[in-house]
Amino acid sequence: MAVLGLVLALWPRAAAGETADAPVELIDVTVQSRSDGVRVDVKTSGPPRYRSELMDGPYRLVLDFEDTLYHWTVGPLAIDIDPVKTIRGGQFRANVARLVIELTREVPYRVEAHPRGVRVLLGAGRASAPPGEARVPPAEAPKPAPPWRLAGTVLRAEGSTAYIADAATSQVKSYRVGDAIGDGVVETIEERHVVLGTPRGPVELRMEELPPARVPRR
Repeated sequence: MAVLGLVLALWPRAAAGETADAPVELIDVTVQSRSDGVRVDVKTSGPPRYRSELMDGPYRLVLDFEDTLYHWTVGPLAIDIDPVKTIRGGQFRANVARLVIELTREVPYRVEAHPRGVRVLLGAGRASAPPGEARVPPAEAPKPAPPWRLAGTVLRAEGSTAYIADAATSQVKSYRVGDAIGDGVVETIEERHVVLGTPRGPVELRMEELPPARVPRR
Protein backbone atom coordinates (compact mmCIF):
# COMPACT_ATOMS: atom_id res chain seq x y z
CA MET A 1 0.00 0.00 0.00
CA ALA A 2 1.32 3.44 -0.90
CA VAL A 3 0.17 6.91 0.12
CA LEU A 4 -0.14 8.89 -3.12
CA GLY A 5 -1.13 12.24 -1.63
CA LEU A 6 -1.64 13.87 1.75
CA VAL A 7 -3.53 17.04 2.67
CA LEU A 8 -3.96 18.43 6.19
CA ALA A 9 -6.40 21.25 6.84
CA LEU A 10 -7.25 23.05 10.07
CA TRP A 11 -10.32 25.30 10.17
CA PRO A 12 -10.36 27.95 12.93
CA ARG A 13 -13.52 27.22 14.90
CA ALA A 14 -13.39 30.45 16.84
CA ALA A 15 -14.26 32.27 13.63
CA ALA A 16 -17.55 30.37 13.53
CA GLY A 17 -18.37 31.19 17.14
CA GLU A 18 -17.91 27.65 18.50
CA THR A 19 -15.83 26.49 21.44
CA ALA A 20 -12.82 24.33 20.80
CA ASP A 21 -14.19 21.64 23.16
CA ALA A 22 -17.46 21.09 21.27
CA PRO A 23 -17.15 17.97 19.06
CA VAL A 24 -18.19 18.29 15.44
CA GLU A 25 -20.54 15.69 13.96
CA LEU A 26 -20.27 14.14 10.49
CA ILE A 27 -23.94 13.91 9.57
CA ASP A 28 -24.38 13.43 5.81
CA VAL A 29 -22.67 12.59 2.50
CA THR A 30 -24.04 13.26 -0.98
CA VAL A 31 -22.63 12.43 -4.42
CA GLN A 32 -23.16 14.27 -7.70
CA SER A 33 -22.06 13.30 -11.20
CA ARG A 34 -20.78 16.34 -13.10
CA SER A 35 -19.44 16.97 -16.57
CA ASP A 36 -15.96 17.54 -15.14
CA GLY A 37 -15.97 14.56 -12.74
CA VAL A 38 -17.67 13.57 -9.49
CA ARG A 39 -18.43 15.80 -6.51
CA VAL A 40 -18.78 14.37 -2.99
CA ASP A 41 -20.18 16.71 -0.33
CA VAL A 42 -19.49 15.80 3.30
CA LYS A 43 -21.73 17.70 5.72
CA THR A 44 -20.60 18.40 9.27
CA SER A 45 -22.21 20.27 12.14
CA GLY A 46 -19.34 22.73 12.35
CA PRO A 47 -16.03 23.75 10.78
CA PRO A 48 -14.03 20.59 9.99
CA ARG A 49 -10.45 19.75 10.86
CA TYR A 50 -9.41 17.00 8.49
CA ARG A 51 -6.61 15.27 6.64
CA SER A 52 -6.90 13.43 3.32
CA GLU A 53 -4.76 10.65 1.86
CA LEU A 54 -4.95 9.05 -1.58
CA MET A 55 -3.87 5.41 -1.28
CA ASP A 56 -3.51 2.48 -3.66
CA GLY A 57 -4.06 -1.28 -3.38
CA PRO A 58 -6.99 -0.66 -4.00
CA TYR A 59 -7.24 3.02 -4.88
CA ARG A 60 -9.16 4.99 -2.25
CA LEU A 61 -9.34 8.47 -0.81
CA VAL A 62 -9.30 8.47 3.01
CA LEU A 63 -10.63 11.49 4.92
CA ASP A 64 -9.98 11.66 8.68
CA PHE A 65 -11.95 14.31 10.59
CA GLU A 66 -10.33 15.32 13.89
CA ASP A 67 -12.49 15.92 16.99
CA THR A 68 -15.50 14.61 15.09
CA LEU A 69 -18.26 12.11 15.89
CA TYR A 70 -19.46 9.86 13.07
CA HIS A 71 -23.26 10.05 12.72
CA TRP A 72 -23.76 8.91 9.12
CA THR A 73 -24.62 5.48 7.66
CA VAL A 74 -22.60 2.57 9.03
CA GLY A 75 -22.48 0.11 6.12
CA PRO A 76 -20.77 0.77 2.77
CA LEU A 77 -22.90 2.69 0.28
CA ALA A 78 -22.63 1.51 -3.35
CA ILE A 79 -22.25 4.49 -5.69
CA ASP A 80 -21.00 3.09 -9.03
CA ILE A 81 -20.48 6.51 -10.58
CA ASP A 82 -17.08 6.28 -12.24
CA PRO A 83 -14.55 6.67 -10.69
CA VAL A 84 -16.38 6.18 -7.34
CA LYS A 85 -17.27 2.59 -6.39
CA THR A 86 -18.45 2.83 -2.77
CA ILE A 87 -18.33 5.17 0.21
CA ARG A 88 -18.01 3.87 3.75
CA GLY A 89 -17.11 5.31 7.11
CA GLY A 90 -17.15 4.99 10.87
CA GLN A 91 -15.64 6.13 14.15
CA PHE A 92 -11.98 5.39 13.44
CA ARG A 93 -10.83 6.50 16.88
CA ALA A 94 -12.58 8.07 19.85
CA ASN A 95 -12.09 11.56 18.42
CA VAL A 96 -11.60 10.77 14.71
CA ALA A 97 -14.35 10.07 12.17
CA ARG A 98 -13.11 8.39 9.00
CA LEU A 99 -14.68 8.44 5.53
CA VAL A 100 -13.32 6.21 2.75
CA ILE A 101 -14.14 6.81 -0.92
CA GLU A 102 -13.22 3.68 -2.89
CA LEU A 103 -12.15 4.39 -6.48
CA THR A 104 -11.88 2.38 -9.68
CA ARG A 105 -8.54 3.98 -10.54
CA GLU A 106 -6.14 6.74 -9.58
CA VAL A 107 -7.60 10.17 -10.33
CA PRO A 108 -6.67 13.75 -9.48
CA TYR A 109 -8.68 15.22 -6.63
CA ARG A 110 -9.21 18.42 -4.69
CA VAL A 111 -10.73 18.94 -1.23
CA GLU A 112 -12.36 22.27 -0.41
CA ALA A 113 -13.34 23.05 3.19
CA HIS A 114 -16.16 25.35 4.27
CA PRO A 115 -17.83 26.11 7.66
CA ARG A 116 -20.21 23.15 7.38
CA GLY A 117 -18.08 20.41 5.83
CA VAL A 118 -15.85 19.65 2.86
CA ARG A 119 -16.36 19.33 -0.87
CA VAL A 120 -14.35 16.61 -2.66
CA LEU A 121 -13.86 17.03 -6.41
CA LEU A 122 -12.64 13.89 -8.13
CA GLY A 123 -10.96 14.11 -11.53
CA ALA A 124 -12.78 14.21 -14.82
CA GLY A 125 -14.67 11.03 -15.73
CA ARG A 126 -15.14 9.52 -19.14
CA ALA A 127 -16.90 11.90 -21.48
CA SER A 128 -20.20 10.69 -22.88
CA ALA A 129 -21.85 11.62 -26.14
CA PRO A 130 -24.72 14.14 -25.87
CA PRO A 131 -28.24 12.61 -25.99
CA GLY A 132 -29.26 11.70 -29.49
CA GLU A 133 -25.74 12.08 -30.83
CA ALA A 134 -23.96 8.87 -31.73
CA ARG A 135 -20.23 8.54 -31.55
CA VAL A 136 -18.66 8.01 -34.96
CA PRO A 137 -15.50 5.91 -34.82
CA PRO A 138 -12.53 7.41 -36.62
CA ALA A 139 -12.16 6.20 -40.18
CA GLU A 140 -9.36 3.75 -40.79
CA ALA A 141 -6.53 5.02 -42.91
CA PRO A 142 -6.67 3.50 -46.40
CA LYS A 143 -4.13 0.77 -47.00
CA PRO A 144 -1.42 1.70 -49.49
CA ALA A 145 -1.72 0.07 -52.89
CA PRO A 146 0.73 -2.81 -53.45
CA PRO A 147 3.73 -1.97 -55.65
CA TRP A 148 2.76 -4.74 -58.09
CA ARG A 149 -0.07 -5.38 -60.52
CA LEU A 150 -1.23 -8.77 -61.75
CA ALA A 151 -1.06 -8.86 -65.55
CA GLY A 152 -2.15 -12.48 -66.05
CA THR A 153 -1.83 -16.11 -65.00
CA VAL A 154 -1.27 -19.37 -66.83
CA LEU A 155 -2.42 -22.50 -64.98
CA ARG A 156 -0.62 -25.76 -65.78
CA ALA A 157 -0.55 -29.13 -64.03
CA GLU A 158 3.24 -29.08 -63.90
CA GLY A 159 3.29 -25.59 -62.36
CA SER A 160 1.38 -22.36 -62.83
CA THR A 161 2.91 -19.04 -63.80
CA ALA A 162 1.92 -15.52 -62.74
CA TYR A 163 2.83 -12.47 -64.79
CA ILE A 164 3.27 -9.56 -62.41
CA ALA A 165 4.05 -5.99 -63.41
CA ASP A 166 6.01 -3.49 -61.36
CA ALA A 167 3.54 -0.67 -60.66
CA ALA A 168 6.26 1.98 -60.98
CA THR A 169 7.94 0.82 -64.21
CA SER A 170 5.18 -1.39 -65.74
CA GLN A 171 7.87 -4.03 -66.37
CA VAL A 172 6.31 -7.51 -66.41
CA LYS A 173 8.09 -10.59 -65.08
CA SER A 174 7.00 -14.20 -64.71
CA TYR A 175 6.87 -15.89 -61.31
CA ARG A 176 6.11 -19.34 -59.96
CA VAL A 177 5.09 -20.47 -56.48
CA GLY A 178 8.06 -20.00 -54.15
CA ASP A 179 9.72 -17.26 -56.22
CA ALA A 180 10.81 -14.13 -54.36
CA ILE A 181 9.25 -10.80 -55.28
CA GLY A 182 10.35 -7.67 -53.45
CA ASP A 183 10.43 -8.54 -49.74
CA GLY A 184 7.86 -11.30 -50.20
CA VAL A 185 7.33 -14.62 -51.91
CA VAL A 186 4.67 -16.02 -54.24
CA GLU A 187 2.48 -18.39 -52.22
CA THR A 188 -0.46 -19.27 -54.48
CA ILE A 189 -1.35 -18.76 -58.13
CA GLU A 190 -4.96 -19.08 -59.22
CA GLU A 191 -6.99 -17.90 -62.16
CA ARG A 192 -6.92 -14.08 -62.06
CA HIS A 193 -5.70 -14.19 -58.45
CA VAL A 194 -2.27 -14.39 -56.77
CA VAL A 195 -1.34 -14.32 -53.07
CA LEU A 196 2.06 -13.05 -51.91
CA GLY A 197 3.48 -13.67 -48.45
CA THR A 198 5.18 -10.57 -46.99
CA PRO A 199 6.50 -9.56 -43.54
CA ARG A 200 3.40 -7.34 -43.20
CA GLY A 201 1.02 -10.20 -43.96
CA PRO A 202 -0.50 -11.69 -47.11
CA VAL A 203 -0.97 -9.43 -50.14
CA GLU A 204 -3.59 -10.32 -52.74
CA LEU A 205 -3.21 -9.34 -56.37
CA ARG A 206 -6.24 -9.58 -58.63
CA MET A 207 -6.59 -8.93 -62.31
CA GLU A 208 -8.67 -5.89 -63.12
CA GLU A 209 -12.07 -6.60 -64.60
CA LEU A 210 -12.25 -5.31 -68.16
CA PRO A 211 -15.49 -3.66 -69.29
CA PRO A 212 -17.47 -5.70 -71.84
CA ALA A 213 -16.57 -4.94 -75.43
CA ARG A 214 -19.09 -2.97 -77.38
CA VAL A 215 -20.27 -4.45 -80.66
CA PRO A 216 -20.41 -1.72 -83.30
CA ARG A 217 -23.78 -1.22 -84.88
CA ARG A 218 -24.10 -1.93 -88.57
